[in-house]
This record gives sequence, structure tokens and C-alpha cells, in this order.
Amino acid sequence: MYGSPEGNSATATVFIDILDVNDNIPTLEKDEFSASIEENEAPVEVLRIQALDNDEERTENWLAEFEIVSGNEDGRFSIETDPKTNIGVLYLNKPVDFESVSDMNLNLVVANKALPGAPGAAGASGAGGGAGQKKYLVKISVKNKPEGPKFKPKIKPISVSENPLNTFPRVIDTYTAIEEDTGKTAEKVKYAKGYDPDNWISIDTDTAEIKLNKVPDRESPFVINGTYYAKILCITDELHSQTSTGTIALQVEDLNDNCPKLLNNVQIVCSDTSMVNATAEDGDSDPNGAPLEFRLIQEKTKGKWNLQQINDVSASLLAEDDLWPGFYEVTMEIRDKQGLVCPDEQVLHLEVCTCSEGMFCGSKVAAIRTTSASFGAAGISFLILGFLCLILVPMAIIKCENHGKHFTEMPFETEQYLISYCTEGKAMERVKNPFMILHSLYYKSKTLISCDN
Repeated sequence: MYGSPEGNSATATVFIDILDVNDNIPTLEKDEFSASIEENEAPVEVLRIQALDNDEERTENWLAEFEIVSGNEDGRFSIETDPKTNIGVLYLNKPVDFESVSDMNLNLVVANKALPGAPGAAGASGAGGGAGQKKYLVKISVKNKPEGPKFKPKIKPISVSENPLNTFPRVIDTYTAIEEDTGKTAEKVKYAKGYDPDNWISIDTDTAEIKLNKVPDRESPFVINGTYYAKILCITDELHSQTSTGTIALQVEDLNDNCPKLLNNVQIVCSDTSMVNATAEDGDSDPNGAPLEFRLIQEKTKGKWNLQQINDVSASLLAEDDLWPGFYEVTMEIRDKQGLVCPDEQVLHLEVCTCSEGMFCGSKVAAIRTTSASFGAAGISFLILGFLCLILVPMAIIKCENHGKHFTEMPFETEQYLISYCTEGKAMERVKNPFMILHSLYYKSKTLISCDN
């Protein structure tokens, strides 16, 4: 109808979806923030900071990212964003000591997760602390709180000597705790031992005087690299007492109180051996220990030997003559680096025996000795029984002769007791087993001693 009023008309609605573009910079509620923390407390939440952004909510154009660009060089703080509220949460991860630092300043920058102008594309982060970004200041104050006493230094070295001529117990040092807030000696405290494995020390509960109870021993199993460790406790005299622990390190000065001795003074060797090694030990450390010096005392030594030092603690003994099976003694004098010698001479006892091929002579000799001893005892017992029988038989014959005038005839059945020998001479001489000897004597006596009583 060419637009005529009489024509029909209709109405339509068009919906237009406008895509958000990151064209708004995130900001914070204010330019400067302040917070406070307790000393020596971590991890804790320090502060919550609201980020403001006019872009579409809960998109990367709206979501803020915080970054600490200065004041956090030691890594004490961190900040994270709550994606539901766009709030940055500042955390303290490491404790702060009020006596070291009482105030701190942090500088923050904030940016969107999406790049400026991006229509919601994910990936790049806008928080980089680059030039032109606004910085927000966060002032943090550290609150001082009463602390327990502390030992300074934490480990206190004390030199002690092994000299037994010193008097014991005796005061060697004082180890008091201090108040960190004032730096002065702690008051209203008591001292006690916390760890003392060999009971070397005692401590005065009021003055912290340390006494040495006995002669220190550098060779003690509780001494590590020449140092004996003990722990001291300082306890405050309060309703809710606080305890601090300190360590004393007793550095034991080595005294030459150990003489060098042979590690093994008995050895079993084969007769074809020409060299024997001897090793000694000295419980002292340098300069009172190794290198050791070996010297052969020939006049107190069985056999001819040459001695050659092979290292700081060992020497070789070379036999000049062939070694025959038997026992030898090699006497030596062993000196430490300071010339100290044991009062008793060091004697190496050697047992030389003949070795079969592929067999160690020591075990063979021991086995032979054991077998011989066991058999010998049994043999001796049987021999004694045999001698007793030899003595009793003649006595029985004599008794029969004195009390009886005529021999009676042998019963026929006694023939079964007679032993027939097919050899010339005395058959009993061929019997070597002790049991057979007794057997023969028994039956011969029954044959000969059958008489009329």
C-alpha cells in the first residue's frame, strides 16, 4: 500500500547482546592501607583489600590480580584473590621479631587477569608492576609482646682439659639467659639441666654457674669431634611459665693419656708364611696419637725378625729364617707422636702350624686338639679298669689256693666260655681294644678259678 494509512502493520523486538571489553582498570577502595601483626606469629591473615572494576562480573575482565612490588624482599608476605568477591587477602607466612623490625611498608599493584581491551580472552596477566601502574601503600606495624628469656649465644663453647690433677667439681663458666626486650640478664627465672648424657656438669639454679663434675674424657662415646654437648633450661617464675633452651659445647683439650697398643696380639699363621703384619691403635687424637713408631726388642723375641713400618699404625715383621711349627713371641715397643710408650711391652704371640692345601691351619689344629683330648680321657679310663682286673685275678687265685685243697672238675657247659685262638703264643696280646681285653680276662678267669670253696 506504499505506506498508506489503510495498510496493515506489525511490531517486532530485537535483542542485542553487547560483548564486554576490558576497558575499565581495576582500582582499590583507597590509596593507602594499614594493618598490624603480632610478633613471632605466623602464618596469619593480615588484611583484606576490595578491588573495584566496572567490567562484567566474574569474568577475566573483572577479576583482579594483586602483586607486591616492593617491601617483600625476604618473602614474608603473599597475597591471593578470592574469585567470588574480587578481594585480595594478604598473608604473613614467616614470623617477625619486633626487636629486629617494628614497621614495614608494602607497595601493591592491581590489574585484571585479561589484557586491556580483550573481549574476555584468558591467558595473559596484567599485573606486572610495569611503568605507569598505580601503586598502593600498605603500612604494617609489628606489635611487641612479652617474651620468654633467651640464651645468647644459642650455643656456648667452653674449653676443658683432660688433666686429672684438677679439682672436681669446679666452676668452669656462667651461662645466663637475657630478656630480649631489654637485653639485660633475665630475672625471676630458674636454671636446670635439660640434657647431660654422661653427667659431666651441674648448674646452679639461681646464678647459672656451670660446674664440671668429673675429669673430661675426650675418648668418651658421648664426645663428638672432641666436643661434649649438654643443654641448659631457663624457666620463668610465672603462673604460665616459659622455657628457653641453650646448649653448652665442652671442647675437650686432648691430653696424651692413652698409650699405643696392639689391636691383635695373637695370630695363627702357616709355616710357609714369611711376613706378619702388626697393627696398633692409640685413643688420642693428633698430636698425641698417630703416626706410631714401632721398634723390635730382639733380646725378648723368639726367632729372627726384621721390622718394617708400612703406615702410620702398622708394621710388617719379616722372618729371616724358615718358620717351624710351634709358638713364637715377638716383643715390640710402640711410641706415639709424642714418644709415649705403654708401661707393658707389646708382645705378639704367633702360633705357626703346617697348613694343608686349601685349609687354614688354625681350625685344623684346634680340631685335632679337641679330638685327641676326648679320646685320651676315654682310653685312660679303660686302661685303669684293665689294670684293676689284672690285680684282682691273681688275688682271687691265691685265695682259692689257701681255702681249697682240690680242684673240682669243670662242668661240661663251661666249654662255651673257652675262647679258641688259632695263633701261636698269647692270644691276649693281639687284643688292642680295651673292651676285648676285659672280655678275655673275664672268661680266662672263669676257666682258671673254678675251685672248691
